[in-house]
Amino acid sequence: MNAEKSVPELFSDLIDNLSSLFRQEVRLAKTEFTEGVENARGGVAYIAAGTMVGLAALIVLLGAVVAWLAWMGIDVRWGSLAVGLVAAGIAAFLAMKGIRDLKSTAVVPGRVMNQLHRDARVAKESLQ
Repeated sequence: MNAEKSVPELFSDLIDNLSSLFRQEVRLAKTEFTEGVENARGGVAYIAAGTMVGLAALIVLLGAVVAWLAWMGIDVRWGSLAVGLVAAGIAAFLAMKGIRDLKSTAVVPGRVMNQLHRDARVAKESLQ
């Protein structure tokens, strides 16, 4: 067996190795992407369940606050308006926080993308 390879054989081996490396990186990227999506999906399900239960509790509690304000002598219409405005402000704050938290969930495979950039740089340097 010939211990030394020709330049075309070395180049062919390099291309095969790079091709294999990129295929492995793409498989890793798919796995990382799937994990990110599954983590986000679980979070969304808990947000939805919590929202439904919380909404029922909130309706009862807000009704109780309006009744308490009416008992304190404030007209029911003004009490309902005040309670509704406070509840709307709290709801807006919570919705913005939920959106911010979902945006921070890493769905893009960052580690794989960095590795692909490094692999491309090494491949480019190998060809020079």
